[in-house]
Amino acid sequence: MLSIPIFAVISYKIGKRKSTMPGVLAFVGGCLALFPLFALIFIAVLALKKDLPKNSVYAH
Repeated sequence: MLSIPIFAVISYKIGKRKSTMPGVLAFVGGCLALFPLFALIFIAVLALKKDLPKNSVYAH
């Protein structure tokens, strides 16, 4: 159960650069932490996704 917040935080931090909805990605990552293999695959796919453009309103 300790893995749920860990995967949620990792998903959120990566999601801030990759998506306009990092909260949703954190929720999905936390839910997938119940199945660690799926959570790792989710984070890997998320990490490989292109970053948002620098001039985007959502990029922080």
